[in-house]
Amino acid sequence: MKDIWSRRDCLVSGGSLLTLGATLLVSGCGKQTASAASCSGDATLTDSDKQARATLAYVDQSPVSGKECNNCSLYKAAEPQGACGGCQILKGAISERGYCSAWAPKSV
Repeated sequence: MKDIWSRRDCLVSGGSLLTLGATLLVSGCGKQTASAASCSGDATLTDSDKQARATLAYVDQSPVSGKECNNCSLYKAAEPQGACGGCQILKGAISERGYCSAWAPKSV
């Protein structure tokens, strides 16, 4: 049994680990969904926009069963599906699974 690694063994093992790490890092870049991404931290919002979101108690994850932004008449769906959408009364990114106190059911 070999107790000491050769320089070649170390370089091969280290190179494999670096490749694996780089692959994992790159595979995660640029992929966000509404469930993974926070739609409440939009840096382009003004203080007034942030206040409006706070006043209407907007949250990314609805605490009320059956009331989510995706079944609200004010929600503007995102393209592609699963990304943050928009709202007719709140500015900024809106989660399809979110909720605010202005929720109104979609008309059939």
